Amino acid sequence: MKVSYARVSTLDQNLNRQIEVFKKFCSEKIFTEKLLEKNISERVVFQ
Repeated sequence: MKVSYARVSTLDQNLNRQIEVFKKFCSEKIFTEKLLEKNISERVVFQ
């Protein structure tokens, strides 16, 4: 099983573009994360 992880951290980055590339490589599962917080301590996952 091919698994991919797409992540953007700025408004200039494009999550959909990354997903399309992964689909071309036949990824069966794509995890995504859109992180626009200024620092890592604001991430919910780390609280």
